[in-house]
Amino acid sequence: MDRGFGQLERRCRRVIALAGAALAMASLSSAAWAACSCTNLTVHHADAATVRICSNHYLNYPECVRAGGPANGCGGYTYAYTCPTGVNNGAVLEQQVGFGVDATVTGNSADCRSGQALQLTMTSNGMVDKPKVHPTPVGNITIGAFSVDIDNAANDEFPDVGTVTGGNVPYFGADTYTNPAANNLLISRDATHIKWWDNTDQAKDTAAEIATWKYRFFSYVTGDDANHSCGCVFDIDVDWPSNAPPVTTWTGDAVNSHNCTF
Repeated sequence: MDRGFGQLERRCRRVIALAGAALAMASLSSAAWAACSCTNLTVHHADAATVRICSNHYLNYPECVRAGGPANGCGGYTYAYTCPTGVNNGAVLEQQVGFGVDATVTGNSADCRSGQALQLTMTSNGMVDKPKVHPTPVGNITIGAFSVDIDNAANDEFPDVGTVTGGNVPYFGADTYTNPAANNLLISRDATHIKWWDNTDQAKDTAAEIATWKYRFFSYVTGDDANHSCGCVFDIDVDWPSNAPPVTTWTGDAVNSHNCTF
């Protein structure tokens, strides 16, 4: 009887130990998945609308209205910046196009990583001055089923829209927005959101010039894996005829976007 009781006791202890191990593994798994997940990324781009970005940095963005943070919806921050989306700051030979990115995250937002990549094609019957890529982000990024390879080499120009690598992977240029503490960008991160604002520039030398700008952006926030991440792929096309106002169009890429609202 003693031996049988001992065997039963050992079996019970083993069952309890296994159950405890399973619970511990489940707890570890939950903790891992809860590290950071992105549930949605919204790209705000409507004309005559605005977005608000909180920051501790005194930044010189003339398109934006800077005000005190705590009194203007940015508790815990020094400043609140209200910035335009859509076509803004237009002039005879210059135009800007703004958009705001707002990613909703769960878990520890510090474990999520943000970034933006860009393809850009410019044409003109005059001179073209194509901008250079930024140092970040780097490498290959996969969000959902969409993968890109990102060029961050100094002095490289942004790849044209539609450029792919030898392995037929879309090839983008690094367009930063990776560091929420950056003192030269409008970007912020709190417990539940990562936000930033960007404003593209188009300018002609003369009114008679014929020029086009084709932007393909990939704005993203990575979570624990490709499915717990957010990525929005979208185009901004600016067609500026001779001696006429520019025509600006937006197109969202629903097929290659993931957890995206555009």
